[in-house]
Amino acid sequence: MSAKTLPICLSLMVAAMAGCGGSPEKLPHLVPVHGKVTLDGQPLANANISFLPPTGPSSAALTNDAGVYVLMNKSGAPGAVAGLHTVIITTDLLGARTKEAEKVPAKYNSASTLTASVSESTAEHNFDLTSK
Repeated sequence: MSAKTLPICLSLMVAAMAGCGGSPEKLPHLVPVHGKVTLDGQPLANANISFLPPTGPSSAALTNDAGVYVLMNKSGAPGAVAGLHTVIITTDLLGARTKEAEKVPAKYNSASTLTASVSESTAEHNFDLTSK
């Protein structure tokens, strides 16, 4: 996504989440989370990274060309709920589930062993993945 289209997309997401009347849903406190994902020492571009807490809303992001991500909660707000999260990282964004579509081993996605503890003091979470 280009730098010009990102603000437009974010504005549209926020507007869509606002809804058309009624009482607004109370959001949980969110902690800003960002980081970098590498695979075999190289930045992993265009990978979806999801933080899944045991309870509460999930958060996700798409890595840029440098492997950098900034989490957005499913409500459209930046950040993730505090606590321990299972982390899933995949490059198979269309769900093709083919070896060519997925560059990341199953231990980081469908059988993820990754976790991250989100708190006010741990805003940065980097993931150095290996293809073996």
